[in-house]
Amino acid sequence: MLTKEAIRLFERYRDEIVIRYTFCPFAKEKLSWPQTVQVVETKSAREIPSLLPENADKLVLLLFPREARDWKSFRKDVSLAGGELNHFALAAFHPRPKIDDSAPHRLVPFLRSSPDPMVQCTPVSWLDNFAGGSSFFSGNILDLLNEPPPKSVAETIAQNNFKQVRSKGLANVKEKVESIIVERNETYARLDGTLPLW
Repeated sequence: MLTKEAIRLFERYRDEIVIRYTFCPFAKEKLSWPQTVQVVETKSAREIPSLLPENADKLVLLLFPREARDWKSFRKDVSLAGGELNHFALAAFHPRPKIDDSAPHRLVPFLRSSPDPMVQCTPVSWLDNFAGGSSFFSGNILDLLNEPPPKSVAETIAQNNFKQVRSKGLANVKEKVESIIVERNETYARLDGTLPLW
């Protein structure tokens, strides 16, 4: 039941936040790409390398509904795990990131406000296809690669999403994100009293 609910909540976030606000202009197209959504109930982000296939031929989304650590700690472990991989690029998502809309690049963590701590694992071989993408796919990944992205691409990604949030209203987007997290907490509280609530 937890797996089913975690995937349902993720899909609500994907549809109502990522697609609705066009944070990823190509999200609908990418839904048809080879991908796996995996709910990880017993392991932590420290063990990401052991969860990924050797053949990087699909997008892998790892959801951690039992992960109780804050955004900073979770992101650190994801970064460390990414350093052990050369075939996937990792991006950390979290229900309670630091929200800072003072500059485009500082807003990126907010755009990753998924209902559960989550790691997006994208085959490195796909990255060239994302050169004109968005913060949900290319922007989230490019800033974690060993080699820095072309400055113009990174800036364009961040600025486009920054403008989109400003045009929709940060308060409106935050309200929608919060409604998903509230539903997540209510659902998980009914399922299992030991699950962390955000």
